Amino acid sequence: MVAYGNAGAVRSDRGNPEIKLQRMCLVRDQVMDELNRDRVASSQSCNRIIQYTKSTSDYMLPSSWGDREKHEDPYNPQVKDSCCTIS
Repeated sequence: MVAYGNAGAVRSDRGNPEIKLQRMCLVRDQVMDELNRDRVASSQSCNRIIQYTKSTSDYMLPSSWGDREKHEDPYNPQVKDSCCTIS
């Protein structure tokens, strides 16, 4: 029997059985890894995102979280008590 590979090249199915076994074992391992991966329902993921956004304050949205003190805001430039003299 003749089959076409990924690049369209003709290959024979009568190839080396060890190579076939290695490919089958590789595919089996990939399928098993996929099967054993932890799954999270999309509704649960959405609830986690909503909970995170409700509990984590965002300094860029003062309308939602209220004004912050200047020393609490990491995006506010810190003013230092220094003078600049131009000579």
